[in-house]
Amino acid sequence: MIEKPHVRLVFTTLLGLTASIGHAQKPPLPDQVWSTLPVIKVWPGGVPGSEHDNRKEATAETSFALGVHFVINVTSPTLTVFQPKSGNSTGTVVLICLGGAFRMHSIENEGYHVADWFAQHGVTAFVLKYRLADPPRAYDWWSRWEA
Repeated sequence: MIEKPHVRLVFTTLLGLTASIGHAQKPPLPDQVWSTLPVIKVWPGGVPGSEHDNRKEATAETSFALGVHFVINVTSPTLTVFQPKSGNSTGTVVLICLGGAFRMHSIENEGYHVADWFAQHGVTAFVLKYRLADPPRAYDWWSRWEA
């Protein structure tokens, strides 16, 4: 059997990635208390066309990814503001739009942790919590969200 150097390199790289994923670090503690941050309503007078939407926004930890919180039923979009500490600002702003297939928001992982990192590095970050469609009912963990 003839050994090829590039095959060894690929195998070693994949092995290293697998090992690093197994020992992934937890995100650092937030620099700011998220519940005390300023929140700006995108539509202060209410979202046009959604006067009859009676869904209630809910947050829950998922059963398949412990420690990960999702938000569903967002009907009133907001911007949460993460500002750098005074004297640390670069004058740059970033808008963070959360993932979730328009059905849910991974608010902490894809929003608050990222925004906090930017703020720690002198960048003002806005986390956009936009309106969502009804969540799918195919997953048992959605039942935790029922009122």
